[in-house]
Amino acid sequence: MAPTAFFRIKEYGPRLGVDPRLTTVLGRMGMFKELSDAEVDAGFRIAEVYGRYEWLKGLPRRSAASPSYEHGFGTKEIHLDRLTQDELKRHNKAVRRAQKAFDQMLGCIGSQHALIERVCVLNQEPGPIHKSKLAAVLHKVAIQMGLIVDTGTKPKPKVPTKDDGALLAEAAVDALVQWFGDRNSKPTHFSLVNNSDWKASRGITGSDGRYHHTIVVPLRDLTAEQMDGKLRLACAVAGMLETTGAETGDAT
Repeated sequence: MAPTAFFRIKEYGPRLGVDPRLTTVLGRMGMFKELSDAEVDAGFRIAEVYGRYEWLKGLPRRSAASPSYEHGFGTKEIHLDRLTQDELKRHNKAVRRAQKAFDQMLGCIGSQHALIERVCVLNQEPGPIHKSKLAAVLHKVAIQMGLIVDTGTKPKPKVPTKDDGALLAEAAVDALVQWFGDRNSKPTHFSLVNNSDWKASRGITGSDGRYHHTIVVPLRDLTAEQMDGKLRLACAVAGMLETTGAETGDAT
C-alpha cells in the first residue's frame, strides 16, 4: 500500500512548515496513535467530500470548519446564470459526482454521521467514550476508500514503543503551543490535571495570563507519574513554568 497522506504529513510537515491538518483533532489523535494513519487520512477525505458537496450545491461555507473541509470547498462563488452552456454541463456533471460520493460516504458512515461530522468537518474534540466509535467508523471508511486492505479481522491495537510516552508528551505540548500561536500568543505556565472523568488519561493546561487551554493525553502503558515527568520535561523545553493557578480541567 502506498503511504497515506497523513504519513507524509507526519514525516515531512515539521521540516517544511507545519501542515494545518497536523494540529486538527484528527491530526492530534494520529500523533497520539489513537487512530492509524489510514484512519486519519479517511477523516481528512470525508471532510473534503463534505466541502466539495456543499460548495457545488451552493450551500453557505461553514464559519468554523477543518482545513480539509476548506480544501474541498471552492474558493469562488458559483453563479449559474453566468455560465455558458458547456460550463453548465460540466458543472452539473461535477454536482452529480459530488452527490454520488457524498451518498456513498453517508452509507458507509451509517448512524454515526453526527459524530463524524463533528470531528472531521467541524474539528471538534470527541468525548472519551466516542473515540472507539470514531476509530471503528474511520477504519470502515478507510477500507471502502482502499486505504486499508480488508483482511476480515479487526485491527490490532498498536504496541507502544519504549519512547512512546516522550513522543506523546512532546506532541501534546506542541499542540498546546500551536493553540496559543493561532491566537498570537505563547503559553508561559502549565499545570497537570487529573480529571476523574478521563479514563487512563492525563491533562495538561497552558496559560498566558489571559487564556487557558487543556490538552488530554492518553497514558497508554504508562503510569500517571511517569507521564507527568515526561510532560514536565517537554514543557521545560518549551520554556513553560509549572503552576497550579492555570489548572482548569476543562478539555477544549
